[in-house]
Amino acid sequence: TSAESVTSEVVAEMTEQQVKAMVGDTEGSSSSSSYGIHFDTNSYVLFRGSSYSASDPTNTTVITDPTIQFSNVLFPGGTIVFEKISGEIVGYVDGQDAFTIRHTESNDQNVVEMNKLGVVSQVQ
Repeated sequence: TSAESVTSEVVAEMTEQQVKAMVGDTEGSSSSSSYGIHFDTNSYVLFRGSSYSASDPTNTTVITDPTIQFSNVLFPGGTIVFEKISGEIVGYVDGQDAFTIRHTESNDQNVVEMNKLGVVSQVQ
């Protein structure tokens, strides 16, 4: 697994979470909600709601290859939440808009930057 392939996967998952928030996906509940993604060192969690709760049984945890690490997650609490309807990042602060995906053996890495609208503005 390369940093590049994981980056593509994570960006696709973030886009899907944002679209769910924008279209009012209910995932079987009675109301629409915000959606988000939370980063840990070797995994990320897709969640529903305005904040991340590790104990929520509806969370989907994606565990990456142990050689892949998420770091320098500048978003507060390592969490990105997409506002329902607008899809914008909740509590966006300019300059706190990036995270790094690094392969620990090859040292290849990608830095993913996002803008307030939740759009990936740069991958380097």
